[in-house]
Amino acid sequence: MILDISNELMDTGRSKQYTVSYESDTFSYRDGDFRVVSSEPFELRIVSPAKNKIHITGSGSIILAIPCSRCLEDVNTVIPFDIDEEVSVDADDNDEEQYFIESHYVDTDKMLYTEILLSMPPKVLCKEDCKGICTVCGHNLNDGECGCDRFVPDPRMSAINDIFEQFSKNS
Repeated sequence: MILDISNELMDTGRSKQYTVSYESDTFSYRDGDFRVVSSEPFELRIVSPAKNKIHITGSGSIILAIPCSRCLEDVNTVIPFDIDEEVSVDADDNDEEQYFIESHYVDTDKMLYTEILLSMPPKVLCKEDCKGICTVCGHNLNDGECGCDRFVPDPRMSAINDIFEQFSKNS
């Protein structure tokens, strides 16, 4: 959503409330694209504390379908975010902190994307005791055992194992 803030910039102390929401069906992240399950509208307040400055505040949440870090099943994850930005509108257009403002317009989707990105959890689990997937066949171990032999010998013991194999052949 693009907001025209030219009226707020005309008068110092002027403020306006907007109802906004994240308007995309997916959220792109380094781990992939996550489906947006729910994005409730929230109030975004824009105040002009000084000439050509705006202060943007608001808070809300979004629900994303993020795969469990162990078993890869989608988990509906609530991502809360708080917006508290004060920016100068007449600053250099190349300023990285002004990425969501162009001329007298605020791109709320760009601003929300960054706030959600900063609030993303490092790891999502479907449950604390998630068993993950079988390393041999890929079966979800939360649904039951698969019967695969998942024993992996310790490579540090390979020299001793070779001695035992030599001993077994000679016997």
